[in-house]
Amino acid sequence: MSKKSWMKNQTHIRDGKVVLYQREDGNPNWYYMFRWPSGKWRKLSSKTGDFKEAKEIAGNEFDRVRFLNKEGIEVEDKPILIRNVADKVVAILDKMKGQLGYKTIYYDYSLILDGPVKDLLGDIDIRKVKTSDFERYSEELPLWESKKKKPSKKLLEKPKPRSISTIQNHCSALNYLLKYAESKNYISVRPIVSKKDMLKRPQQPRPFFTQDEISKLILNSRDWMEDGKRRKPETNKTINKKISRQVRQLLYGFIGVVYLTGIRPGPETNPLKWNCISTQRHDNGIYFNLRIEGKGKSKRDVIAPREIKPYLEYLRDLHEDLRGMSFEDLFKLDRYVFITPNQTKPQRLGEYFKRLLIDYDMYNENEPKVLYCLRHSAMMRLLKNKNLTHLQIANYFGTSVKMVEDFYQHNAAQISPDDFGSGDAYRRMMEIGRNERLIEEIFK
Repeated sequence: MSKKSWMKNQTHIRDGKVVLYQREDGNPNWYYMFRWPSGKWRKLSSKTGDFKEAKEIAGNEFDRVRFLNKEGIEVEDKPILIRNVADKVVAILDKMKGQLGYKTIYYDYSLILDGPVKDLLGDIDIRKVKTSDFERYSEELPLWESKKKKPSKKLLEKPKPRSISTIQNHCSALNYLLKYAESKNYISVRPIVSKKDMLKRPQQPRPFFTQDEISKLILNSRDWMEDGKRRKPETNKTINKKISRQVRQLLYGFIGVVYLTGIRPGPETNPLKWNCISTQRHDNGIYFNLRIEGKGKSKRDVIAPREIKPYLEYLRDLHEDLRGMSFEDLFKLDRYVFITPNQTKPQRLGEYFKRLLIDYDMYNENEPKVLYCLRHSAMMRLLKNKNLTHLQIANYFGTSVKMVEDFYQHNAAQISPDDFGSGDAYRRMMEIGRNERLIEEIFK
């Protein structure tokens, strides 16, 4: 072995198979290292500064390990617990924040590794982890999340299954952890965690809103944002506190923008700023370009139909200092689009959306719809447009062709075009390719 920068007074014993050295940090003790039966180098401390004594300790340990291995006896080794590896990965991801190459999804990785992974897999030696451990992790995850949210007894007895996208995020976080372990030589062969290992239920088509439901949702949300949410639907008593009213007002514009663009609620709406929006002129008029940065590997452009204009104006006019400002000046501001008038990002927006659906009898326990269903609805509308290929749709939404075919096409084939009205809004879109090539047919 070549001398490392942190070694000094390096020497070899046992025909060069054992390396003795002292550290450059001034510690007087001698350390030694040799290859373990697994093939990995193991560093140990002799806990003495006497060279002759350290040489004897190192030689005896090497002989002991070699003898046990020759006799077929498993040599005990210090375990490398998953919780300790997870702490190291989380620390690395935290240092990467704000730097080039940091992805939004890394924030989710940190939450997953620092939470359920440590709680459910933390005591397992990462060198001995098996596929069955990941299957058990998937089975115990819903109950783990339920306990964290202090749910009802009913939910504890029968926890809600995790969505496909949630399972995928956990798979990605675990694979990221294992990749780090491989880079540090904790493991020689990296197991790949897949959805098949963690998913034991059939993947269901994703729910969506029809055109009539969207119209009802938008009309109701306009009244709801001012009147307040009902304390009890049967009595029509409302709660209309200032803070919750501001969130409800923001929700109205949020619904319109997400439905007309199909951007991901959360990962792609949270980082969106006014200076990420611009206008583009086409023969048929002005269109809005949103530069999206979020879950995908790279930024992408989303061209919104002209129908988005009143929602952008509405979100602008929620703020007194922006009210009436021209789009030319507005789109220069380094300021988040989806913030309340008191300049804070909304909390629990999904819960407000659920309350809106409940208050207007649009919530179905058997098929609960969430904010993400607005994105599904946008994709359904595009799938009904015969001029677009699955590749064009996948590029527009920042996803894969396989995702479009697996989760959306089956649904789209069974619905009537009447469910989405004339579809005029979505025929006025561009495909954003490498050269931002305009697809003329979409504008017909």
